[in-house]
Amino acid sequence: NDIQPALSDTDHWQKGDLFLSFRHRSLLMLYRPSTNEIIKLIQGPFSHQHDVDIYSDHEISFFNNNAISLGTKKQLMEFGPPENQKDSLISSEVLIYNFETNEFSSPYKPLFEQEKIYTRTNGLHQFLSNGDVFVESFEEGKLFILEGNKVVYKNQLDTPEEDMIYIPNWMQLYEDINF
Repeated sequence: NDIQPALSDTDHWQKGDLFLSFRHRSLLMLYRPSTNEIIKLIQGPFSHQHDVDIYSDHEISFFNNNAISLGTKKQLMEFGPPENQKDSLISSEVLIYNFETNEFSSPYKPLFEQEKIYTRTNGLHQFLSNGDVFVESFEEGKLFILEGNKVVYKNQLDTPEEDMIYIPNWMQLYEDINF
């Protein structure tokens, strides 16, 4: 559901390598097209992830939906916490995977839980030049900017229609465009 090209060489990937996100497999892959090799498969404490990005020369970040698949072959699949757990601390999150330690971190998990940021599908994050992170919660129609341990921007994309929201679709913030 997402592809992020490596634009430079590091100790962990080469320029031209691709980070691939396979949502329905809850799997990230580092693939080298020049040799048709799978360099690394990454599975872990995530489910139905989206939006893989290169975070540093040894880390990637991605949006973890934390979706739970429920249903039978004769039913449409539902993704998300069971109805009796809607108010629990199940939330989406931004995960960071470290290639040097093979560990995951979730620096914004407390804010995602506090704000009940949860989207079963889609969702994205974007680190800004000042270190803040922009978050799009797709199904909720909400946008956030997180700074450390606080929310500095929150917006619900409402419509004039009662009980309706605008659904963002992979929004991006551009910091270097002069209008």
